[in-house]
Amino acid sequence: MPPSVRATMPAPATDATDPSEELFAAMAELSQLDDAVAGARFCLDAALRAVPCLAGVLHLRDAATGDMVVAHAKGPRADQLVGTRSKGDALITRAARTGKPTVVTYGAEPGAEKTMCARHELFDPWSVILVPVVHGGQLLGLVEMVDPVKGNPFDEDVQSALGYVAVRLGGFLAEHAAEAP
Repeated sequence: MPPSVRATMPAPATDATDPSEELFAAMAELSQLDDAVAGARFCLDAALRAVPCLAGVLHLRDAATGDMVVAHAKGPRADQLVGTRSKGDALITRAARTGKPTVVTYGAEPGAEKTMCARHELFDPWSVILVPVVHGGQLLGLVEMVDPVKGNPFDEDVQSALGYVAVRLGGFLAEHAAEAP
C-alpha cells in the first residue's frame, strides 16, 4: 500500500488504558499527508480510534470571518454539521478563551446546560470535551469529542492525549495554511 494511502488510515484502537501511546504512533504519520484538510481528518479519525466516542467534530477557524466552521465530523447525523458556523456558541467561546481542554458533563455540573448548543441536539450528549488547536498563539481550530463510549467522563489522560493531537494538528495546519479552504 502506498505511504499516502497508509497515512490516511490510523491504526486500530488497542486496549491500552492511556490513549497517548496509540496517538503518539499515529501522529508520526501526519507529516506524510499533503494538505490541511487531509491532516485535519486524519487527526480527528486518530483521536476517535484512541478515545472511542459517540461523535467527533473538528472545527477550523475561517481566516476571513474568525468564525469556527465544522470541517469534519463523525458520528450520528454528522454530515448535517459539516460547514456549520459557531456564531454565539458558548462552549466554543469558553474553550477558546481558556486555551486549554474544556470538559462539560451535563447533569453533573451546575449551569452546564447553558453551554448546550444546536449541534448537540443531534447527539443529546452527557459529556463533551473541546480542545483548542493553537499555533504561535493563534487559535486555528478545536477538536470536539462527544460521549466516551466506555461511559467514563473525560479524564486527565484523555485531556492530555487530545492536547497532543491538537498541538500536532496546530503545527501541521500552520505549515499547510496556504492550502486550507
